[in-house]
Amino acid sequence: MDLQLQIAEQRSLRVLLYAGLTQCATQVQRAFQMIFFANVALFYSMIRTTRALPARVLFDEPAVLEDAFGRHMPIHTQCINSWEVTAANSNL
Repeated sequence: MDLQLQIAEQRSLRVLLYAGLTQCATQVQRAFQMIFFANVALFYSMIRTTRALPARVLFDEPAVLEDAFGRHMPIHTQCINSWEVTAANSNL
């Protein structure tokens, strides 16, 4: 009888382990799906943003900033990579 009890305990432990591993695998799969769909959404967002940009920005022509006094200042977008650079170039 003792042997049958041990076999039954091992089976129940295997069933619990299998159930736990199945649940873990399902959660990992959901996490990967969420990451995948977030990356797809980011990709399409970047495509929409690129299509919305003026052609002069895409073809390395400077964008023109007009201040409240009507002064125009060209901004070379390939040189701008932070607010500090932007502020230094515009003498703010």
